[in-house]
Amino acid sequence: MTVKEMRAKTGLSQSKFAALLNIPKRTLQAWEQGYQSPPVYVTNMMEQILFSDMAVSGMSIAIYKMDDFALLTLREEIHAELLRRRVNHGND
Repeated sequence: MTVKEMRAKTGLSQSKFAALLNIPKRTLQAWEQGYQSPPVYVTNMMEQILFSDMAVSGMSIAIYKMDDFALLTLREEIHAELLRRRVNHGND
């Protein structure tokens, strides 16, 4: 699944999607427009975070309604989880 398809599936704007995953909005735009491509491991992690444990419709509604502080907190939790997975993957 492409990054653009993932974002469309969540129903989030580029700004909210980028903020959620701690990706610069310009980078997201470059990926969606085909000017650059994210590494495969990045798209794999994005799919896991977005679709493996959460219902997309509920998540997108909840994120859309979040204020900036709540979105920042969620982004920090996702970042910590990505670091944990990276460390655990290195120990496999």
